[in-house]
Amino acid sequence: MPLRDLDRIREIIIEASETPSEYDDGLVEFGDRMLPGDEYQLYLMADAGLIEGRACKNGIFFITNRGADFYGAILNEGVWEKTKAGASQVGGMTLGMVKDLAVAYIKKEAAEKLGISF
Repeated sequence: MPLRDLDRIREIIIEASETPSEYDDGLVEFGDRMLPGDEYQLYLMADAGLIEGRACKNGIFFITNRGADFYGAILNEGVWEKTKAGASQVGGMTLGMVKDLAVAYIKKEAAEKLGISF
């Protein structure tokens, strides 16, 4: 597994965002769904500001506003594929840059569909 697995990070943020929480405060308990290597992916997600929580390594965290923005941008499969292709063309990007690139692609798509600019 690569150090940073963008596809797995995407899977985690989507699954965590779409799984109802038994808590009213938005706490996500992801621990029972963790795969080998996920602890490090959660660490990277926390370091990039997508999630936060003292127990991230145990799969317990909150999705931050930045994480919700990332989720909204990468939910569209076409946008995600463009984002990965763009990151590949550059030769690598930080996770923050990947989020920004995905947001740029979703803004472009929205602008084209709605006829407005951001």
